[in-house]
Amino acid sequence: FLSSVIGIALGCQPILGFNLGSKRYDRVKETYLTALRYGTIIAIVAFLALQLFPKQIISIFNSGNPLFYEFAAKYIHIYFAMLFLNAIQPITSNFCTAIGKANLGFWMALIRQGILLIPLLLLLPHVLGMNGVLLAGAVSDGVAAMIAIFIARRETKYLNEEAEKLYISAS
Repeated sequence: FLSSVIGIALGCQPILGFNLGSKRYDRVKETYLTALRYGTIIAIVAFLALQLFPKQIISIFNSGNPLFYEFAAKYIHIYFAMLFLNAIQPITSNFCTAIGKANLGFWMALIRQGILLIPLLLLLPHVLGMNGVLLAGAVSDGVAAMIAIFIARRETKYLNEEAEKLYISAS
């Protein structure tokens, strides 16, 4: 699933860069939003598959132990509760890099797993026990998505302002 989302993010990078260089800010925004749309569709499909069919997916690993199925189904439901948001962060990270904000793109790439997930995996179990481990993924996915949305709104607003300046100077 994530490889598909990253493929979309990387596939749109040349289009983003070319249109940014051509000062076609409308196309930059359109490309970003299209990538986000398709990535989110893939994320929603993966989310639904994992939420609706966890035991069938788990059965691929072929453990006959009912405790394994019980724990794994619970794990999938909780850990991947925010999976439908998982396309936002990598696509926005790549978008930032493509529009010349590589430093921001770098930090966006680290935010979910490096900055959020690892500390949450270390802290939440002390407060919530095993459920803390399970919730760490969902919390980091949700927070990373909120941060990515904030950054994307700010950067698309900047693109709108640049387009407006270009329009005014052309008039």
